[in-house]
Amino acid sequence: MAFIYLLFHKILQLSFMGSFIVAFILFSKLIIKDRIGLRFSYAVWFILLLRLIVPFTPSSNLSLFNYIPSYNSTLTFNPTPTKALIVNETTYKASEEKAETPLVKVESKPKRIITIISSAKNIVPFIWLSGVLIFGTVTLITNQLFFFRIKKAPRVKDPNILANLNECKHLLNLSKNISIVKTCLVKSPCVTSFFNPIILIPEYSLDKNNLIHFKYILLHELAHVRRKDILINYIVSFLSILYWFNPLIWYGFHKMREDREICCDSLALSVLSEPEVKSYGYTIIRIAELSIGAPCLPAVAGIINNKSKIKRRIKMIKVFKKNSYRLSAFALAALLLTGAAFLTGTTETKADTTKVTTPQRIEDNIDYPFVDDQDALGKWESVDFVEEIEDFNVGEPSWQGELFLKSLKLLPNGQMAQPVVTGVTSDETTPVDWLTWTKGYILHHNDKTASKYTIEEIDGSQYMFFEWKSGDYTMGGMKPYYYVLKKVN
Repeated sequence: MAFIYLLFHKILQLSFMGSFIVAFILFSKLIIKDRIGLRFSYAVWFILLLRLIVPFTPSSNLSLFNYIPSYNSTLTFNPTPTKALIVNETTYKASEEKAETPLVKVESKPKRIITIISSAKNIVPFIWLSGVLIFGTVTLITNQLFFFRIKKAPRVKDPNILANLNECKHLLNLSKNISIVKTCLVKSPCVTSFFNPIILIPEYSLDKNNLIHFKYILLHELAHVRRKDILINYIVSFLSILYWFNPLIWYGFHKMREDREICCDSLALSVLSEPEVKSYGYTIIRIAELSIGAPCLPAVAGIINNKSKIKRRIKMIKVFKKNSYRLSAFALAALLLTGAAFLTGTTETKADTTKVTTPQRIEDNIDYPFVDDQDALGKWESVDFVEEIEDFNVGEPSWQGELFLKSLKLLPNGQMAQPVVTGVTSDETTPVDWLTWTKGYILHHNDKTASKYTIEEIDGSQYMFFEWKSGDYTMGGMKPYYYVLKKVN
């Protein structure tokens, strides 16, 4: 469960960075349009893919994240982190007392609102995980069903069509074994399967009246194979599932697919003669008139993905030049500079100022000798949960929700029984090895926390105020709240 919290925290960080990259790319394209080159327009999207895939990056002064507000998740969860920032109780207390401002300012809020927000914070990672599982399952099943139906479809054996295929493979320097399937499952020519590519052709494309355009269809689909677009499709689909909650990233992938089709057109046109360029453009228009887009599946890349963007493709074809597919030295330099700006992290100086908000774990000093405290021995039952000890009023609980911690049992010689919490019971006699106590502290040996306790007598009853050092403390550096427990005689 702790892994889910940490993973979601990292996904939120990368999502924030990815959104910034998408916004930057879209704004840049609005300014420079396609003047820097077709391949650059597509290649720059790989910076987004790398940023969303790679969780850690080297620090650099070139990073643009040095100049934007630091990412700070507004959600604080309760994980048991694995990375640790070692501090002791004295250091934490001193920093709290001497600093001009506290580590984390905890604003006073109505306790009912805090209860709702706290519950929502811990549910969000599981909502994200549920979305990932649902989208992933639907995508996998749809993709497998499509493959199953394609596998049963007959392959084209016409020698004229296969000769045409071999000619196009030769033009693009492809040696892969590629087959052609005539099927009613698609309404637009497309290619599927990364390892054993299959070109899917709708029935109208093989009519005698359309065979003159068939060479250009094959060139475009083979360009997808040459450029390994199916593999990229798988990666994009995986990331779309992982970041399903971010519409800006989805829109970025949509624009990336548009640029991909123009790059495929450019590669196909680069092997055609001057008179054939115009015929290729007519073929695109012809297919757009007769078909709808290719299936939106990870393993499919088609010649028509968005009919509304045909105008842009035809405009590119009209002004196409033979060397436009190449990546110029200027474009390559711009790509490297953009990558350095977005694929590197903040410098150490900036990282130091944000230690409290990064997902590092605080570990207390738990090396305390045992000091007996007869007042602490026995069973204590939870009656309230408060921000400050002064907030507790007998008979007027501050916490309106269910209390997670039900009771504590302190045994002789610093031993403790299993605490009773929601969903966990205890015989209250058998000591556990991960929890001990000494006068003034309860020591959690797994979480490395030393939670202070104080005992006060109120209206003739003894009450223990016990620091609750959850993930808000160990992960977020927040000041702990207090469980109020009443001694059971």
